[in-house]
Amino acid sequence: MKRKCSLCGEYKEESEFRYMNKQRRFNAYCKECEKWYHRHYVRKEKR
Repeated sequence: MKRKCSLCGEYKEESEFRYMNKQRRFNAYCKECEKWYHRHYVRKEKR
């Protein structure tokens, strides 16, 4: 099944999304966008 990434807007396979066990659902961002998001936003906030 295909899902739409909330960040890039592309339709990708479910295997390209990270499954979050605690929430029992797939993440809204694909794995590529999740890496980009963490690189640009999450790490800068910790400094």
